[in-house]
Amino acid sequence: MDFQEHWNNAYLRTEREKLGWFETDPEPSLSLINSLNLSASASVLDVGSGTGSLIPALLKKGFRNLTATDISDIALQQAEQLIKDAGDYTVKFVRDDITNPVSLSEYAPFDLWHDRTVLHFMTTEQQRMGYLSSLDSLLVKGGYALIAVFAPDGAKKCSGLDTRNYDTPMLQELLG
Repeated sequence: MDFQEHWNNAYLRTEREKLGWFETDPEPSLSLINSLNLSASASVLDVGSGTGSLIPALLKKGFRNLTATDISDIALQQAEQLIKDAGDYTVKFVRDDITNPVSLSEYAPFDLWHDRTVLHFMTTEQQRMGYLSSLDSLLVKGGYALIAVFAPDGAKKCSGLDTRNYDTPMLQELLG
């Protein structure tokens, strides 16, 4: 089973609020984003956005140049419906594989790359190199990357998939 099929199945089988990675309030990410003092027109990419709560929270804060990407078209359809139900039609929803994106370059460059759910699933060297290549090509020079991963003593599996865990020096070495 490939990643897209895996994640589509996860979103089809489980209610949004019962997904293990769902958070009602994305406060940790919002605090970090607030500390960057980005303008409301900053271009923000939420990698592995799923049906998450970051995009709606950023809309409430006045951000208007938002792109949600995920490998799961099911997740993005659900997220888009939630946003439209709230009356917003400005968010771009892009189904793409972040290790080999086809469509995201149309919306780049991004001032902020936010990833709370993807890098730790990149368990092969090829996946990690694809991820890093995308980060390098899609993020504006001088832009910000906020990336959360599982710590060495954290989960070794998530949603039935193996994870690659990092401590700070490992993540710094990977990102350069």
